Amino acid sequence: MTLPETNDSLTTPDKQKLAVKLPSDLVEKARDAVYWTPGMTLNGLVQFALRDPDAFAYHDEPVYRDGFLAGRVSSAAYGHTLGRTVALGYVTAPEPGTPPAWYTAGEYEIEIAGQRVPADASLRPLYDPTSQRPRG
Repeated sequence: MTLPETNDSLTTPDKQKLAVKLPSDLVEKARDAVYWTPGMTLNGLVQFALRDPDAFAYHDEPVYRDGFLAGRVSSAAYGHTLGRTVALGYVTAPEPGTPPAWYTAGEYEIEIAGQRVPADASLRPLYDPTSQRPRG
C-alpha cells in the first residue's frame, strides 16, 4: 500500500510516509506561528554594552527591560575597543509581530551578583556598525 504524498506527510523512523490530514484552520495557525516574516520576531538576540566599565557578565544573567524580567544573557566578554563588557542576550517580545525597534527602545539592566547594572541595547554591532574599518 502506498500512502499519498502530501504537504502533511511525516517520515516515520523506518522511513515510511505517514499521511496526516489536519483541519485547515489549525494548519493556518501553525503556519502563522512558525513562519518568519521580515520585521517580526518573538525572541530577539540583542547586544548589550554595560555602562559600568568595572562590571563583568559571564552568561545566564537576567536581563530586565523597564524594570521587568525580559530575558537572559547567553554570552559575554570584555570589549577592549569599547572599554566595557559586551553581552549577547535573548529578549522576549510581549507579542508576536513586535517590530525590531521595540528591542532597543526600553531601559535595560543586567543583574550581576544581585546588582542591576544599566546597559545600552543594540541590534547592530557596537563597534564599527557600518563596517568602515575593513573598507579602509
